[in-house]
Amino acid sequence: MTTKDPQHVAISWDPGSYKTGYCIWVDGKIEECGVIKTKGKTPAERLTSLYRQALDIVEPWGPNSVAIEDFGRYHSRDKQTGQWKAKESMMRCAAAQGVILAACDDRIMETKIQLISKGGISKAETALLAKAYGITTDEQDALDSFQIGICAAFDKRQKGKS
Repeated sequence: MTTKDPQHVAISWDPGSYKTGYCIWVDGKIEECGVIKTKGKTPAERLTSLYRQALDIVEPWGPNSVAIEDFGRYHSRDKQTGQWKAKESMMRCAAAQGVILAACDDRIMETKIQLISKGGISKAETALLAKAYGITTDEQDALDSFQIGICAAFDKRQKGKS
């Protein structure tokens, strides 16, 4: 941790079973933006790896808030069959989301958690905005976590809530 006595620490997450993007915000400025690459052959091994690596990120920062992608808004049901499109992918992301939330909740008792839709910001617009913030990575998962953090900051439903 490089900032002394921060007023507000937030971590935004883009959950995935193989790669999970994260962005650490301190008093509105980005301290770190990166990707967790899980290890393991089975889903259980990858989720365990994700949990341990998420703890390594969460514990030293002690965030006041966490923003995590609400990916359910991006998936829809097939009109003819009623089945979820990309159901298997959605279940894996839900498991990764749960592991991240567990890592945050187990260590930080007073954390505000936001489920965030990324809105209508394109990947190209996100990359340009990230460069303006000084982010040098081209890892899409890290950029997605940055986008989630930006959307969380402007989420009207959360204004005035702690």
